[in-house]
Amino acid sequence: MIVPIEKILSNEPFEIEEVFESLSLPSEIKLSSPVNSKLRISHGSDKEVVVEGEIKVKLLLTCVSCLNEFEEEFEIEVNESYLPEDLLKTRGGEEREPSELDTFSYRGDEIDTESIVRDIIAGSIPVYPKCLDCREN
Repeated sequence: MIVPIEKILSNEPFEIEEVFESLSLPSEIKLSSPVNSKLRISHGSDKEVVVEGEIKVKLLLTCVSCLNEFEEEFEIEVNESYLPEDLLKTRGGEEREPSELDTFSYRGDEIDTESIVRDIIAGSIPVYPKCLDCREN
């Protein structure tokens, strides 16, 4: 869903529940169930957009040890902040404060919840996924 930044900054927090049958994910990540997301979108100070909630999905991954495919269910807690891209760039070459490392940027006058969900799923996959059998060995 495309949400105008103006709506976020001028309203009280609101919730968006979405089900995605498919997402444009990296080729090594395959959905084996629809993605269920429940996001609460609110605003902070200075055009900050805060996204909180939960994403539930079952993925088909390839085990790095045995190379077999396996399903894994993910329940991902979401708690992220977004600032306008130009606001983050105005700091030039300055290093970001540790508290800002979890702050992402948005461009333009809208935020796409599908992109947020896709990026969160992709960032939650283990670097070296292992099936249950290989984890136990």
